[in-house]
Amino acid sequence: MLSLHSTINAQKPVDIKHLEQEAHLFILDRCSFLDDSTGIGSNDILSVDQSNWTRISKERFINLGFPKNKLWLTFSLVNTDSVEHECFLVFANHVIRGLELFQNRNGRLFSYGKTGTDFPFHTRPYPFPVFIYPLRIEPHATRQYYLMTDPGGLSVQFSLMLFSKKDIRRVENRMYLIFGLFTGIILLVGLFNLFVFFALKENIHLLYFLYTLSTIWLIWSSEGLDFQFVFPNHPLLYIPGRLGSLFLSFSILLFVMQGFLRQTAANSIVFKWVWVVKWFCLLIALSTWPVLMHERTYPVISVIYSWITRIVPIVVIGLILISCIEKIKQRYWLAGFYLAAVFSFLAGALLNVLMLMGVFNALPMPPTLLETGIVIETIIISFGILYRYNFFKKEKELIAKQLHDYKISTSRQIIQAQEIEQKRIAEDLHDELGGNLAAIKMNIQSLSIPQEQAKVVEQLIDRASTNARNIAHNLMPPEFDQTDLQNMLGNYYQRLNTEGSIKFHFHSTGYDRTLSKEDELMIYRIFLELTNNIIKHSQATEATIQMITYEKYLELMAEDNGIGFSPAAKNGMGLKNINARINYLKGKMNIDSGGSGTTIVIQIPYNND
Repeated sequence: MLSLHSTINAQKPVDIKHLEQEAHLFILDRCSFLDDSTGIGSNDILSVDQSNWTRISKERFINLGFPKNKLWLTFSLVNTDSVEHECFLVFANHVIRGLELFQNRNGRLFSYGKTGTDFPFHTRPYPFPVFIYPLRIEPHATRQYYLMTDPGGLSVQFSLMLFSKKDIRRVENRMYLIFGLFTGIILLVGLFNLFVFFALKENIHLLYFLYTLSTIWLIWSSEGLDFQFVFPNHPLLYIPGRLGSLFLSFSILLFVMQGFLRQTAANSIVFKWVWVVKWFCLLIALSTWPVLMHERTYPVISVIYSWITRIVPIVVIGLILISCIEKIKQRYWLAGFYLAAVFSFLAGALLNVLMLMGVFNALPMPPTLLETGIVIETIIISFGILYRYNFFKKEKELIAKQLHDYKISTSRQIIQAQEIEQKRIAEDLHDELGGNLAAIKMNIQSLSIPQEQAKVVEQLIDRASTNARNIAHNLMPPEFDQTDLQNMLGNYYQRLNTEGSIKFHFHSTGYDRTLSKEDELMIYRIFLELTNNIIKHSQATEATIQMITYEKYLELMAEDNGIGFSPAAKNGMGLKNINARINYLKGKMNIDSGGSGTTIVIQIPYNND
């Protein structure tokens, strides 16, 4: 805080020749201070008794809080050299309602011009975000200056420094370079997240893009760059813009945090508080322009907003810390990543609030910890969002694999149950129905009925017996465990050629029984379904069935010269059964159908682990 000592003695002048050795000089300890509680005009300031002036102790920075009156500073500069020297007086603060520098010339004050945040930017003696006055001191001359500041209800923290022309150019170039880099880095990160949003359709990337825009605005408004380059002729927009950008950044930051941490009412005790504060911050951000433009008419507005500016950042910081710690306890380790990313930004915001409250003093020269923290946080969180995406992608892949394995396991159980039931039915057809039909035939032969009628009945019984035997063989081929798949299929199509009107050509190349008997049964069922579809729907005269062995997979192919598939047939039960078995075997199927026939190609990989 400011340390003042009463004095009736003038302060020792500052020798500007020291700027040849020093980059800059702090001159607050050479200044005297006057609180203008009586409304002294510039014409009367020279007549104020020296006993009313207060000497400032040797400090580089002053924090006056929220003074109600105008403040005067006086200091003297001396040029002990034999040549004229130019120096630059820097009032290191971005926000002051009014500022005017006077020089005492033989008992009369000469003004260097009135400026401040209530005036257009072109009123500044030197075009820079902080207030700079170029000064020239003649050889062997001493000059006394008076600096009038009008806080207008705003907080006042500043430093008073002298720079040489070379060093002020260096500071100017350094600042524009730094903030150009800051803006470029943040904008690049924002555009990258916008691109990712359009690619992935995840709202958190759009939110973070908006957050980067708000932080660019926050950095620019914090340093007065928006006033200098965007709206230099509209000073009423400057202070609302500073507060609006701050609260907009806080609001979107909380939106991003909830998305990043997956915070919900079910897993967080502070979810509702975060929800209230983020919308409150957004409301404050949107209300700054219509409300703060009337603050000079209604001073209470400045008081309310000054307290909001002090309290809300602390609340936001607390909510972010609690939310991250809460998620870390829930073993959501990405919360630690997020906390590390926003730490520098939160630290800068907290220090800024503490400085406004007068807890400590800091030189407001760029880049501040808040601005540097924003850039660091932006970069780290951007990587964190990508890491989060990769984390969730792996999590989704694991869930998808577990779901696929569950489906395979369920399919396996269903298919195994079907096979058991089909085997039982086949045995019943072969043993019971076949035996009963044979017994009926023997009994009919022993009955005294006309020979012609007996012959017809015997033929019907023989046909029923053959059909029952064929159905039983299709349900479960005889001696399946000891029969090669290739031979079993060959016998099947050979039998079809003797019974049906479609000529089947079966070819098998290189099959060496690399599949288990369980998988062979699945393939046998697939061939039966394909063949059944050809017989029922194709109206073909010829069909070619192939089983071709490749290095990594077995290819099944069915071709016919029929009328092709209709859309309804593609959704039929037969193809659904085929697809179920192909999925069980982790294979894939391709169908090519037209007016000249249908070709179905199925690939079954050997390694199903």
